[in-house]
Amino acid sequence: MRWKIGIGIAAAAVVAAIAVRPGPLLRVFPRYSLVVHHLPGRRLDTGDPIYFHIGYRHPARVDTPAIRRAGKLVPNDAVYYVRGPASDPTTHDIGAAAQLFFLPAVRSRTPQAASWMLSYRSRTPKPPVRHVYELDRDLRLAQVR
Repeated sequence: MRWKIGIGIAAAAVVAAIAVRPGPLLRVFPRYSLVVHHLPGRRLDTGDPIYFHIGYRHPARVDTPAIRRAGKLVPNDAVYYVRGPASDPTTHDIGAAAQLFFLPAVRSRTPQAASWMLSYRSRTPKPPVRHVYELDRDLRLAQVR
């Protein structure tokens, strides 16, 4: 019984040491630096989602403020579609950010049912398009109905 308590105390001490001084852990496991620096209370924590892909050295570049702006343009009762290259893993991150910032609007699985379309590195839909908002170099929001 005492050895179990000792193991619990040792594990708690290791977790506390990593939280206070993550440097030694990051020297041994440098691939975890992006994740450790985004823990609450760390210097890089901004409150925005972390767009991190396992196996990549850097997080994906997603313009979160642009998606927040788009979320203010899309009405609450709207249906939207996210369009982007399936081969680019950042397309999934764009869709996840849209689901977060477009709420309570509903994401559609098909572009035909959508009244708004968020395009990432793809062409905006053909007419009839009511309005296109250029959010950044790779991101456009189009009102299609």
